[in-house]
Amino acid sequence: MENIENKKKIIVIGAGLSGLATGVYSAASGFDVTIFEKHNIAGGLCSNWKRGGYTFEGGLHWLTGSKEGRSMNKVWREIGALKNDTKIFVRDPYITYNQFGKEVHFFRDIKKLEEHLIEISPEDERAIKRLCKNIIRFSRIEVPVKMTVGQVLGMIPAGVRVKKYSNMIVQDFIKEFKNPLIQGFLNSIIGGEFSMTSFLYTMGLFASGDGGYVDGGSRQMVQNIVEKLESLGGKIKYKTAVKEVIIENGRAIGVLLENGEKDFADNVVVTTDTSIALDNMFSTPLHESWTDVIRNYKHKSKVSSFLCLGVEVDLKDTPKYVEIELDEPLVLAGQAHTFLDYAHYAHYDGYQPQGCSAITLILMGDTYDYWKEKKENGTYKEEKERFANAIIERLVKHLPQIEGKIKVIDVATPLTYERYVGTYHGAWMSKNGLGESMRFFPQKSETVKNLYFAGFRMFSPGGLPPAAVTGRKVAKLLCKDNKMKFKI
Repeated sequence: MENIENKKKIIVIGAGLSGLATGVYSAASGFDVTIFEKHNIAGGLCSNWKRGGYTFEGGLHWLTGSKEGRSMNKVWREIGALKNDTKIFVRDPYITYNQFGKEVHFFRDIKKLEEHLIEISPEDERAIKRLCKNIIRFSRIEVPVKMTVGQVLGMIPAGVRVKKYSNMIVQDFIKEFKNPLIQGFLNSIIGGEFSMTSFLYTMGLFASGDGGYVDGGSRQMVQNIVEKLESLGGKIKYKTAVKEVIIENGRAIGVLLENGEKDFADNVVVTTDTSIALDNMFSTPLHESWTDVIRNYKHKSKVSSFLCLGVEVDLKDTPKYVEIELDEPLVLAGQAHTFLDYAHYAHYDGYQPQGCSAITLILMGDTYDYWKEKKENGTYKEEKERFANAIIERLVKHLPQIEGKIKVIDVATPLTYERYVGTYHGAWMSKNGLGESMRFFPQKSETVKNLYFAGFRMFSPGGLPPAAVTGRKVAKLLCKDNKMKFKI
């Protein structure tokens, strides 16, 4: 084995998914890797947590690449996130939409979905068939990494429609349908303000049989990757925050830690939220051809709040993921919500005590400023209680069996995510605007040598797959620049 003293040293800032992927690929390729992580655990946004005997999932709702044969599946296996014995749960129907007691199911089998929707709304048969045909086309779209020729050719039918649909939002598309139940169902999938390309890609993902849930969730995936990293000689220094990247003579030479210590390396990789790292991680803010675009991405952030409930009721006989249309808007943290979106984990071992269920509800919207004000005026705790009670009051109307059976209540706001992972307003993705498609940003600095970037901002719109892919890509750049062979 090569002597560690002869290895090129890499410092990676952040042990989120992109930092871990960078570490695994770099260590496998022969680098000496040290990851600095301010938290006491790895994973960043890929995280779940325990409260009162219940496990609540806060990062992994489905995994693109969970299905064997998909391009992302190879990446997850390379970094160790998925092992040969990893169980993947593929729920079907994926979503159950409930409009005042009437239900629509999103079946992964598109023929079954088509028949189901036409049965509900025969008057929309033509539009339904056209929709289902497009879902099949988009089911062949893959994350652009390690793709075969067949996979590339399979994407062509969807590719020619991407431009058309990227300029259309879901709210406009659903006007083609006459039935209000079908309209509400389609609007609930990802939200009416998103582009049709995002909508069709999401539906196509599930139709392909991909998008399963990993047994053990976020924490298990992260644990698997950390084990792979350490087996390759990589190290993580927890509870060690980086204040600044040290630059001398136009070259990144190491990092200055919050405790005042310095650590030096041949290369530095920043994997924290790039949109704020460009200003906060350098003594002089970094300005290059791409950086102002990334800075603007923080204003396109996808931000959410979570309500987590532990109930002494077994919900196995109820749909696993449900969108409830409310009879009147629910105003929370200054925003009006017309849907409640919840998932329960009664089918998964270890998520709750016997005969009980863990439930998570996600409410989309950047409510950071609202919660920040409550934090500063001392009413944060009381407002979280009001937030939880207002949601529970509505949820009980749909799930009356949980009334009086709720034993654990936990609220995670954008401030919670900001505190733990340091992203702008606790963001976990960027939002592509109309006409925008997936976009890679340069991962190697144009003005500072030996400085690299990875993370969800570097491959829009972000999420777990882009985080891992950018880690892989930056490791390949490191190998090329250091004249080393990229290994997996």
